[in-house]
Amino acid sequence: MIPAVYNFPKATEGDTHDGVTVTVKSDGAAVNLTNITIAMQVRSETDVVTLNLAVGSGLTKTNAAGGVFKVDAFTMPAAGTYSYDIQFTYADSSVKTYMSGFITSVDGVTA
Repeated sequence: MIPAVYNFPKATEGDTHDGVTVTVKSDGAAVNLTNITIAMQVRSETDVVTLNLAVGSGLTKTNAAGGVFKVDAFTMPAAGTYSYDIQFTYADSSVKTYMSGFITSVDGVTA
């Protein structure tokens, strides 16, 4: 399966990004997230983990049965382009990556 690509809007390093709400679908139907573990990692161009998010720590299931979760607000990392993906681990230990993309942080001017 090829994950959906979502590139976060560019923002200034150190600013608070509002996050994003996502509905996970497979074959057109919402994926019930009730018994699924969700994890997101953001990595720098040199493969250093910059953000490590999970439900209760940066991710929130807002309507698990309806497949809806939110990447909560987060502080933009240092200027650069970062890759991320979001993995979903099912009760049977199978893993699906439904979403990936880039987060671009630009230099700030005000100190």
